[in-house]
Formats: sequence, structure tokens, C-alpha cells
Amino acid sequence: MWLLDELAKLKDSNRLAIRQREEAVSFKELWNRSEALSAFFLRKNVNHKPIVIYGDKEIDFVAVMHAALKTGVAYVPVDISYPVQRLLKIVDQVEADIIVNFSGIDVNNVDAIVVNADSVIKTYDEFADAVSRRDYWVKEDDICYILFTSGSTGEPKGVPIRKSCLVNFNKWFGPYCDCNDENYYVINQAPYSFDLSVIGLYISLPSGKCLLSVDHDMSRNMRDMYQYLKKYPPFFWISTPSFFDWCSFDVKFNSELLPALKLLVFVGEIFTKSLAKRIFERFPDICAINAYGPTEATCLITACKITNDMMEAENSLPIGRMIDPFGYLQIEHAYDDECGNELGELKIVSNSVGGEYFNRLELTADRFFTDKTGMKGYWTGDLVYKDGEFLYYVGRKDFQIKLHGLRIELNDIESNLNKLAYISGSVVLPVYKDGKPDYLAAFVTLNEEQSESAIRFAMRVKKDLKEMIPMYMVPKKVTVVKEFPLNVNGKIDRKKLLEDC
Repeated sequence: MWLLDELAKLKDSNRLAIRQREEAVSFKELWNRSEALSAFFLRKNVNHKPIVIYGDKEIDFVAVMHAALKTGVAYVPVDISYPVQRLLKIVDQVEADIIVNFSGIDVNNVDAIVVNADSVIKTYDEFADAVSRRDYWVKEDDICYILFTSGSTGEPKGVPIRKSCLVNFNKWFGPYCDCNDENYYVINQAPYSFDLSVIGLYISLPSGKCLLSVDHDMSRNMRDMYQYLKKYPPFFWISTPSFFDWCSFDVKFNSELLPALKLLVFVGEIFTKSLAKRIFERFPDICAINAYGPTEATCLITACKITNDMMEAENSLPIGRMIDPFGYLQIEHAYDDECGNELGELKIVSNSVGGEYFNRLELTADRFFTDKTGMKGYWTGDLVYKDGEFLYYVGRKDFQIKLHGLRIELNDIESNLNKLAYISGSVVLPVYKDGKPDYLAAFVTLNEEQSESAIRFAMRVKKDLKEMIPMYMVPKKVTVVKEFPLNVNGKIDRKKLLEDC
């Protein structure tokens, strides 16, 4: 199933496609908007470069995505949590000629056409009769989107995903998402710059479901969330475990509030048994899917339904089994852990693997490969073990973590901290709670004597960092140390630093 082909079948339907608070569009309206925008892009994007989109959960954000695909170019979604400085780095990397800016934030000093929300709306009248040509649409080996993730050098790195990867992903994960339910709202909370959003965009939407968008403001306001979900009850929930955990803070978050909810898919971080227990107590008839996969493999590559046997087992909850029957997983550099499990780095081989980092040849060669059958492979850096038919996630072999479902290179934050004139060195560490990262703590040494209070200094550091990296990467705690403690090998003793956290 391919997105544009399926949406073409719905182009005359008045069925709702996307709801964002009290605004909603039908499949017909969404199709016509993307038709108009595609004509506009064909006129303006003469160099056929990727189109960068900067915003939140605006309905027209999706129309721009579809329009880009109809002109045969990739789109690059950039969430408003990214500061303008980070946005401009991404624009420079993809050499974009067009930025569609829904953020309301001024984007200056950029060598590109900046199209704001009002200009987007004007195109709907200007190109009202436009009809896209199918021979212009993205083809099998064309890049559909480029998602930028945290990079260890302090620079974001782009992960391009091609149409063939998305078709393969949809084919094998699509059946997990089919509830055959007449209630058709699907939670659309993950930022479009986060690969988790791919499930709603490329599986639920083309199957005729309605994306129930949850913007940043609503994600931080539980009261608004509850009223919204009660008014438009979803049957399918896609999020990180942390977001569902936040929603369930109130005991009223249960099957009485959400009587239509039948399916959960969790991706992006550890799904704990304590959260699973709470879910099954409040939603007795729910089907909960735990899934795993890196952005480089089109969102996810393993999945399984959580059962009572898994809840009662000594192991943590599994991340599932391979969903692509033509691909395979291997555990490399394995060794026996304390429990006798063969623990090692997970290697993925699948037609869902993108196969490269955008214009980063050295980094691509380090992480991607092609096996003897011609399939693309990827070294994940994730440590796993296998018990029976299922895989179990243990942690990372490097300094990359998942915090609230968002992938972060700790070296990226450190690199940007070290760019601040008053900081001479830094170490950023995750602080764990209940077996998963809860927040980030930064430890810094200074080039100058600190004259302000610890609280004011921490506020200054955070303020300066927000100009360079996304909000979710800014450490919650900043501590000044005279020098970093060293272990017996002469390396920074990170465990020692965390003792007071």
C-alpha cells in the first residue's frame, strides 16, 4: 500500500482525514490542498531540492508533505522545538530552496524562499484547478523524507527514507494496526520530525482513518488533553510509553474516559511492566503492542503483543520479533551477561533500512552495509539478547540514549556546551528512574570564576543552549565542578558524577 495511491482513492471523500483541535479537513480537502501546493512547488522549486517544513501539528503541514511527494522531492520536517540556528543548519545541509514556515518565528539570513502560513493558504485559490501528474510523483527509489537526528559531533545528521522502504514497512507492520473499527480517530501526537509519526501518516491515514492531532501546547496541558480525547475518542493510540504514562497520571484516565480505545502501539523507549500493569488495570480489553526500531530502519523493525505470560516472566517486556519476513536480525560481538544470556549489538538487515546518512559518506560507511543478497543493513548500537522467539533490549553501547522517546547523542549536547565561551569542559549524563532515563544532567568546568548563584548560572546555560539545540536536549540540571573525577583508567568517572543526582 502506497500513501498517494490510497489517498487518490479517497480524493472525493468527505470523510475526515485530520482533526487539529476544532479545525478539521476531509480527505477531499486535503487532496485538493496538496494538488494546489504541488503546482506552486513545481513553479518555485526549480532545482528540485528537498522542501523544509518548520512547524508543529498544523493540518497544512501534512498537505505540504503530500505536495512535495507529488513533485518527486523529499520533505524535511523540522519541529518548532528546534531553535532557528538548528533549522538553518538543516536547511544548509539539504541545500533547500524552499522553507515552509508555520512556526510564526522569523527565519532570517537564509538563502531560500520562506513561505509562511498565509502564503500557503493563498496557493489554494491561486492553483485551485491544479491536477498533479503521476509521472512526477516520487518513484520507488526516490527519497520521501529526511529526518534529522542528534549527531555526536554537535551537528544534526539526516536520515533519508525512500518510497521502497515505506512500502515495505507498511506491508509488514500495517496488519498490527488494523482494528477494523468504525471509530476512526488515531492519536497523532509525535512531532513530524520524530519517526514515530510515520505510523499514523503512512499506515493509518491512507487506510481511511482520521489523525487526531495533539500539538505541543496540548501535550503540556492535561486538562485540555482529557477534554479533547473525551470529545473525539480515539480507537488507536501511538506514542512513547512516557507520553501515555504522563496522561495516566490522573486515575480518571481509563476506559470510562476513552471507551473506544482498543489498540496501543508503543515505540521509542523502554515499556516497563509497572506501566503495563496500570494500563491493563484501567483498560482491561486493550491490545498493547511493544515495538522497536531506529529511524534508519523506517521507524520500527520488531513488534509483539504484550501477554499475561510476558507480564509474569522474570524478563523485562520484550521488544518483539522481526516483522519483515524477508529481512533478518543478528546479535554481533556477543558475550554472556550475568544471567547467562548471549548479549550483543543488534544488526538489522531489511528492505526497510534506508542505507545512508544524507551527504555523510564517512558516517554512512561506518554504520551501514549491504549483505550478499543486496539488502541494506545497519549497525544499531543497541545491546539486546534473545530468549525464545523474542528480543529483549538492554541498553546502548555508546553515548546515545532515548529520552521520552527522542533519540539524543550526549556528545551533541557536550559539543554545544563547549562552544559557550565561559565553559571549558562538559559531561552530560542521563539520570535514570525505574530503569529508564528520566532527565539529563550536565556537569561543567569553567574558564572563568562563577560570580552568580548556582540557580542563575544554570538558567544562563540553559538559555544559551536553547539557541543551539532543541528544547528536549537541554539538560534539566547543570552543576559546576572544579575538575572531573577520573577512574583508574584515567577516564572521566561518570558514575562518580552521578552520585549526587
